[in-house]
Parts: sequence; structure tokens; C-alpha cells
Amino acid sequence: MLKSVLAILLVAATTPLHFERKTKEAEVSLKLPPAVARAPVLHDRLYRGEVKGLTRFVSEAAAGRRDEPNSFRDLGAWEDQISYEDPFETPRLISLRREEYVDTHGVHPNHPSGGVVFDKATNTRVRTVDLLKPGANVRKLDRALCDAARAAKRERAEGHWDEKEDSNFSCPTWRGLYIGGKLAEGSGPVQFTLAPGTVKGRAGGLIFVYSPYDIGAYVDGGYDVLLPLAVFRDALKPEYAGEFAGSPKPLPKES
Repeated sequence: MLKSVLAILLVAATTPLHFERKTKEAEVSLKLPPAVARAPVLHDRLYRGEVKGLTRFVSEAAAGRRDEPNSFRDLGAWEDQISYEDPFETPRLISLRREEYVDTHGVHPNHPSGGVVFDKATNTRVRTVDLLKPGANVRKLDRALCDAARAAKRERAEGHWDEKEDSNFSCPTWRGLYIGGKLAEGSGPVQFTLAPGTVKGRAGGLIFVYSPYDIGAYVDGGYDVLLPLAVFRDALKPEYAGEFAGSPKPLPKES
């Protein structure tokens, strides 16, 4: 155990895990966990991609200051803080949670959340549907995910939640967020992470990560929807079946 920790720290010492830039118009930062340094391709894609986006954000803030100087004088610099957290690995997969805080002097800051699951064997990012074998009953999986999302909504509301009265809720699916049978405008790839399980080194399920506005009002905050392995075990591709075992550990309770 000690040797593996030292190996991670040694690699991380020569791999950039932090980025920060401060100007009069913007303050941006990126933090990556040391574990990602052991997956060089993933690290390179995350670091380069996020730094590129943050650099663009700084330029946009400078343009915003030219257009609205009073806003910056009264409210200060724009902010964009990104961190990758909760690394979890199986022999083939590595999972990271992405958290972001963005403030561009709008009505309120935004707090998008997300996740990355990366195949270390093929150096590719894994989508939810990539885990499933051909012919998998996706409709059954969608129903299970929707039921889990409903349960998360009820728990958040301490049982006082009526789906018919919640205009912000639409059943999530393994492919994305659909409204009226169509993929919601602006809906990107499903964000998810691996759920640590009761078997060491194996995932016990999936955590579908939803940002504010995805399946609730902004004031609700984001939602983590846990789907146990038992729900999708039979639908897994053979090459990924061995990365999962047991049951997922419960999600942390909200403070």
C-alpha cells in the first residue's frame, strides 16, 4: 500500500495537477487528483482541455469588462473554479467526479457537476451506453434509472414530492435527458461515475450525476442517482463485466 502511494506521488511530482490564473477580470483554477497522473492519456486530455477552456474564459471576461465596466467595479472578477475529485479505479477503468463553480455576474453562480469514466486499456472515455452489450434491454434500464431518480427526489423532499406538480422533472435515461420524447436542447452526454462497491477494486454500481436544472429546480441543487450493479449486471459487455462486483456503498447523506 505504501509503495503504491509513493509511486503515485512520484509520478504526480512531475505531472501538472494544478493550474491557476488571476487577472483583474477573472480568477480561474484547475485541480486534478494525484491518481490521474497514472493514466497519462487521460491526464493530458483533461489538463489540456480544461486549461484551454479556462484560458478562453479569461479572454471572455476581459471582453465583458470592456462592455460592462461598472459590473466588474461593483462585483469583482469573474470566477471559474474546476476540480476533479473522488478518484476510483478498477483494473481497467478509472472514474473521476468533476465539480465546477462559475460566476459571471449573472442572476446567480452556477455549480455544474459531472463525471468521467475512462478505459485505461483503450485510452478512451466510456459513455454509459458503451458499457452495454448489443441487444441490451435499454428500456428496462431507463425505467430503473427513472425510478431511482424519483426516489432521490422524494428523499430530498423528505417524502413531500409530487411528480405531477414538478415541472422541472423529466425522467432521465441512459442516453441523456429527454423532454417530450426528444433529447433536451443542450443536453450533453450522460455524466456518471463508478460507485465504489463492497468488493475491493471493483465497482458496485454507477452514480448518475445531475447538475442543478437537470432534473430539478436550481434551488434544489444537483442530484446523485445511484444505480446498483444488480440492475444492469446482465446488460454489461463481457469486457466490462469483470470491473463490477458486489453492491454499491451508500451515497453520503446530505449535511
